Amino acid sequence: MGPGGPVRRAPSDTAGYTGNHVFVTGVDFPEGYDWRRDTTYGVVRADIILFMDGEPVLKVPAGGDTGISSDPDRHHFIGGHVYTDHVSGSGTIISSDGTEAFRYEGAETLRGMLLQDRSVITLGQSRSGKGFSLRKDGEQLLAKSSGEILGSFTEAGYPASGALYLAGQKMCFSYHDTDGWHFVEDGTETVLEGDAVYDMRIISGKKCAIVRTSDSKGPVLMVDGMPRELEDTLDAKAEYRFCGSGSILFTGVLDGGGSTVLWDESGIRERMEGDCSSLSMFRDVVSYVRRRGPRVTGISQAGDTISVSGDWVAMTPQCISWRGSSPLLALTPTDSDAESKPWSRWPDWGAVPDSSSTSHRGGTGGSGGWHKRLQRGGWPAQDTTDKRPALWAGSEFRRYDINGFLTGVCVGN
Repeated sequence: MGPGGPVRRAPSDTAGYTGNHVFVTGVDFPEGYDWRRDTTYGVVRADIILFMDGEPVLKVPAGGDTGISSDPDRHHFIGGHVYTDHVSGSGTIISSDGTEAFRYEGAETLRGMLLQDRSVITLGQSRSGKGFSLRKDGEQLLAKSSGEILGSFTEAGYPASGALYLAGQKMCFSYHDTDGWHFVEDGTETVLEGDAVYDMRIISGKKCAIVRTSDSKGPVLMVDGMPRELEDTLDAKAEYRFCGSGSILFTGVLDGGGSTVLWDESGIRERMEGDCSSLSMFRDVVSYVRRRGPRVTGISQAGDTISVSGDWVAMTPQCISWRGSSPLLALTPTDSDAESKPWSRWPDWGAVPDSSSTSHRGGTGGSGGWHKRLQRGGWPAQDTTDKRPALWAGSEFRRYDINGFLTGVCVGN
């Protein structure tokens, strides 16, 4: 491998899997293998599977000697392809649909990815924890010897592309170093002032941040450097995240604790019950999925809530998506005996809401439609001995015949 440069890039000869279909990704282990206890983690072979409308259309071998990880956060369905990343020696290898696309010198953890004119843009944090790089097909566009990227594929509040996202047509991300907190917008950097930053994002062309300053009692919303007055004091000890791609919305906790609250620029928009996770705005109606840790416990819309019975987990934030106001949940049942044992794959993606970039894609169903169907039928009756994962999409509940877990769902790509 050349210093900092790619060795080989496999040209893409297909547009991948796209269109107005429901795509689900999952990991399938050999029949009989107890993947929850995972006694041969990293050695056992598995398949990363892409499903389109319930049917498998692509299998990528993983685990064992494949060099591809079967962990739920190491593969990403973006632009119609399943991308994977892994480190080999001192280099990083990016593969597309199981075939190496390019590699580069430097061991990095992938924190974000976008496609741009058939090229792959990656944002990687050095495994040493110091420095990062932004690359196009492995070629450096930007590199820093210090600094930590804000956000990732598995951190609640970030889209399916992770810490790297589009604001309009501009490619954006943020990072922190000893000089401060930085917005990066198409390569142009802006330093944000503040003693502590809870979250920062470019939304509708505006540089937005939730910060704490030396003269503020709690977190303050800053928009293009100007503070916005909020009607209530925020709890400085809580966490805050922006959510939604088109409007300035963020979630957090009022001073004194209590339930999660959704704010917009003018103040409290809605008080949200419990520890909510994915949020969608459709026709000015707020819908969100409630969870307790990784467990999905219910779905709420316009003050109404449907409880999810049984123990189901969302293995990644990408397991929760939306089609209009209808939720798409790619869920995996837990196992109480196995869960009591240490296992590296059980998800831990924070206690704050997540908003997927797919929350407004596909479908035009009016608000409340899914809730009326649920009121008639309720959460589907379950066979608790059936440990297969499932997709719940409004009136549809579909089991996936795999020995493993689901890792994401979206409409179109």
